[in-house]
Amino acid sequence: MARSITCTEFNILGWTNTSLVEDELSLNFSRLILKEGLSTNEIIEVIEALALLIASSDLSSVSYRAKKLTDLFVTKHPEILLMEYNQPFAASSDTISTNLFSRVALTIDSSLNKGRSHGVVPTPPVLAMDMVRLAISGWISNKLRRSIRIIYNSLFSLRPQSVASEVKKVTEKAIYELVWYDPCVGTGIFPLCIVLVMHELFGKSSRSIIDLIDGCDKDRVSLCVARIRMSFLVSTLFGEPYAHTLSKMSDKFIEGNSLLNFAPSSTCLWQPKIDCGDNRKKDIVIGNPPYIRSEFISAEDSTLLKEYYSMIYGAKADIYHYFIANALFSLKNDGVLCFVSPATFHRSRNAKAIRSFIQDNGAVQSVFDFDELPVFKDAALHPCVYTIVKNGKSNGPLVSRYTELPDTEPILHGLRVARRVAKRAISKEQWVFVSNDVCEILESLSKNSMPLEEYTGAILSGIKTGCREAFYLDKSQVASFSCDNDSAKRIVKLVLPRDIRAYNVRWSKMFIIIVKKDEKLPPDSIILKHLRQYEERLKSRVDIVGHDTWYGLRECKYYSIFEEPKIIYPDIATECRFALDSSGAIIPDGAFMLKSNDLFLLGLLNSTVANLYFRYRCSSIGNPERKGRLRFKKTYVSQFPIPIVANSNKEIVEAIRMKVSEFQGRLPCEREVFELDNLILRAYDLPKRYWDIVHGRHL
Repeated sequence: MARSITCTEFNILGWTNTSLVEDELSLNFSRLILKEGLSTNEIIEVIEALALLIASSDLSSVSYRAKKLTDLFVTKHPEILLMEYNQPFAASSDTISTNLFSRVALTIDSSLNKGRSHGVVPTPPVLAMDMVRLAISGWISNKLRRSIRIIYNSLFSLRPQSVASEVKKVTEKAIYELVWYDPCVGTGIFPLCIVLVMHELFGKSSRSIIDLIDGCDKDRVSLCVARIRMSFLVSTLFGEPYAHTLSKMSDKFIEGNSLLNFAPSSTCLWQPKIDCGDNRKKDIVIGNPPYIRSEFISAEDSTLLKEYYSMIYGAKADIYHYFIANALFSLKNDGVLCFVSPATFHRSRNAKAIRSFIQDNGAVQSVFDFDELPVFKDAALHPCVYTIVKNGKSNGPLVSRYTELPDTEPILHGLRVARRVAKRAISKEQWVFVSNDVCEILESLSKNSMPLEEYTGAILSGIKTGCREAFYLDKSQVASFSCDNDSAKRIVKLVLPRDIRAYNVRWSKMFIIIVKKDEKLPPDSIILKHLRQYEERLKSRVDIVGHDTWYGLRECKYYSIFEEPKIIYPDIATECRFALDSSGAIIPDGAFMLKSNDLFLLGLLNSTVANLYFRYRCSSIGNPERKGRLRFKKTYVSQFPIPIVANSNKEIVEAIRMKVSEFQGRLPCEREVFELDNLILRAYDLPKRYWDIVHGRHL
């Protein structure tokens, strides 16, 4: 195999999508275009004119207006002519590559849509290149039933080594024929990287692969840019004139809603005209689907999604769930999906439908979890890369979790440290990347037990005010209300989520004003005077519509329970923080309570067993194994298993209660925690071979 070019010869600028010069020039060029109030066709013509000028091509076919605007921009910014159009990516902070055109498209899209760019988050080239390599390796791995790690190293590791003969045979015979598809092609980062990686493998003989790369996108300007950048790259790699290449690219990639392609529709009479390459099934689907949360999906799109994707449709399903399903529809059997997307679908209750769909139609082959590392320049996300084989078989995926971003080759780095997790850890209920031993522990905990909600009753939420500034008071503010008896009795101790620790509360001396629904305050009330400062904001609360007063709190039917002893806990925490409160304090939105003062239950909920359980059951913000925050939502906590202890072992329950009673007002020491955990392990009747794992010694 020829290796005439590698990605390092293109000097990819780490995890940065663009250079500072590209950012500045693209912003100025976009402003010039937008100032003219051009139509989409006219915008495209101006962008194409600039590309032709940079390539020193004939502009005779360009309209007078487009040529005039292009000349005006070049006159103001002659440095644009220094663009290294043979470079698809910025090589340094002060260089200009064809990526400038992508920045122009994104800026225009964001401006025309008032800051909402259809959920598009540009993929860093260093990640896109490695995702292409991963997709090829995943496809070959499935064909040969060989480890994806071995295949990837054989093909792409920079260490000198011969390619295994069977891998070479498959690659030379089959990779040329792979049909690729990016359903959210945008400005073309993945098609560019496909061409680069194939050229890395096969040199100039890889020219034919371009005809096998399909793509679709809604945004016409982005598609124009994708064709421009592909034309520059083909011109560079294969010595073809830019203008000639661009003319052949005129119908490359399809404009439209890719979610309407390939998906079955049983009742919709309209059939989409999108064909994305004759509707041919794909060998590899690769991409970075848009990040649009369910609440921002338009009513029109929601109706279409319900029609085409009834099998996964849900009011709270994010848009990328549908792209995953669409990708599996579009693949051939044994084809490979390779996406980067938020990792929220691994455990989220709202993603159960897409997890079920994946389990029924594919096998998860690999997962690369980037935690909350800054993978994307302009978005704070918890992203992951994954490969799924359509109708494939797996003994469990390889999983890698990152604690820092590698400077180069992130997937290769991840593969070197990846571990295989239990197949049953990838289920319809959740994706929990654990060993068989941990799976067995979680299953064992649920035996001979009852869900917490049966043991204590419903979990209750804290008070939501809709305007914290109006209702929250600190210690210094409370004194000013003491002269008004009616006002004073409405001020109650407030325990914030951050105050709640394991077993105990560290109160931060905060208070809350309680004015119940439809209660009327005296005209001379000091509280009423205080609340008038926030009158407009309080009137705008949607949850008080129909109330008799504008200043009351939303309806709550369990104020009396706050006055009783209760177990409280925060919604978000890195570990179990369940505390007993007997002070009658109110907890706010962001915390929950259980109507119980059972010290046995309190011990269970703060135990190492509970920490292990929730780490693998709760959804998370970041990697829970690396101090990521867990979401202690009702749906997870309500199912926590409470052991049904036989009468003959009731002394264990009492011993746990006695031990926990010693922790009131202080934190237990390490020895006490260990002793309590052992009592709890006995209460669950967990086999002793698992005790060290629960204690964290062999995780």
